[in-house]
Amino acid sequence: MNYILLDIWAKELKNNTFYRTVQENRFDKVLLFAMHEPYYWNMLNFYPIVEACDKQNKPLHIITSVEEYYNDIEPVELNATFERWPTFWLNKTFGHLDLSKEFVDTEYKHHYIMMVNRAHFWRCQLLDLLGKHKLISKGAISWHNIPKFRYDWKYTKPRIMCLSDNYHMDKQHSKVPLEYFNSFAQLVSETSADARWITEKTVTPLMLGKPFIVAGSPYFHKMLKDWGIELYDEIFDYSFDSIIDTEQRYDLLLKNFDELVNHSLNDLNLLYSKIKDKIEYNKTKIFEITADYDNFPKTAKEVIDHYLSTGISLCKVTISNYNDLEKAKKYKIC
Repeated sequence: MNYILLDIWAKELKNNTFYRTVQENRFDKVLLFAMHEPYYWNMLNFYPIVEACDKQNKPLHIITSVEEYYNDIEPVELNATFERWPTFWLNKTFGHLDLSKEFVDTEYKHHYIMMVNRAHFWRCQLLDLLGKHKLISKGAISWHNIPKFRYDWKYTKPRIMCLSDNYHMDKQHSKVPLEYFNSFAQLVSETSADARWITEKTVTPLMLGKPFIVAGSPYFHKMLKDWGIELYDEIFDYSFDSIIDTEQRYDLLLKNFDELVNHSLNDLNLLYSKIKDKIEYNKTKIFEITADYDNFPKTAKEVIDHYLSTGISLCKVTISNYNDLEKAKKYKIC
């Protein structure tokens, strides 16, 4: 198997070594496993690696978990081939998430929860709009960083907000705070506003059985529906989903939370009962998708086959996802 492979999360030293190796040797396939990040072209040495592949008359082969990009952000005319792995984060999340706790006769203390670590521009837009809609006090919110770039705040001022999970200290993605289980819905701030992909941020409420809306890319909820996930249209209006402009999309999205906070906390169990069957169906569906090996791309399967036959791992995260898939096949929903 004369392949060379780089994970996009590789450290600088490994990245530089990979680049030099591609320059100095010939391979049947040069692979970039970019499932962790949407903007693969921002990686260190990306364009020099593409150029080195050009000199070998071989395209760089990129594995990405993004289904589609918007606003013309993706580079064009690259000498590269692509495979999509949109379910990548399902297996990764399943392998780390504590699935032992359930929502049963919950005494709600918050209408919603939103958990944010990095203050990206589109997340600043979302927080500012929460201020516009006067929704900040109604939710359990974590906001761990003040943006280092200039942002024109119109309706609120950012401040550090933390929840009970101490994420700001230990950066553990595998646990959710106590507030997660006494808030009704999750406002998911996904990892991109212009790349349609699903990460642990959306997988978590699906696997834990929590109502949610995603502040992500356009057509994000259409993607979920295409996967077979049922939308909670008994309580949410998804008309925002097709709006391309991020601020307009998020502004309309938050009207759902304007409606939600009109319900008293005592009424939220009744609201939950309206969508309980869909929540249980979606839990079953997301685990079914997680356990389906057909969702792994061809090249990932080649890496796994190589590992199973030789014991040599070309990509630890791919092998880890395969092991988590095998565990998902045996998992029984309580």
